[in-house]
Amino acid sequence: MSSDLRAWFSAQLKPLLPKRPDGSPAWRYIPNQDTPAAITVPTLVFKLLELDPLPEAPLGALRARIVLTLLSPHEDDVKAENTLDNQVIELVTALDPHSTISWETARKVRDAKTDRLGWDFTVTAVINKE
Repeated sequence: MSSDLRAWFSAQLKPLLPKRPDGSPAWRYIPNQDTPAAITVPTLVFKLLELDPLPEAPLGALRARIVLTLLSPHEDDVKAENTLDNQVIELVTALDPHSTISWETARKVRDAKTDRLGWDFTVTAVINKE
């Protein structure tokens, strides 16, 4: 189930992420909780937090609560903050019109592994187990 959820979520999210002028991804997306030791581009890390049944929906519908962590490639906190501000707005506005994914909160964090500034986005996705 979790590998299907990750694949589905990745397919929904990747088209919403920023692109370079040549069409290639501007951010690195990691579909699991494995933060890389070196961050050279903005990096978005997927973490499945919890699953809840949806009693108001048909049998088999679930709410997946996910944390997306956006990490800055900048070691300097001022540079990281300045670029992250716009990237945070870019991500949440890309998620706003999505029909099955919505963001709940966004909070500034410092990554324990890389010591880089970033943001944690709590995101909800409605999925069907079938």
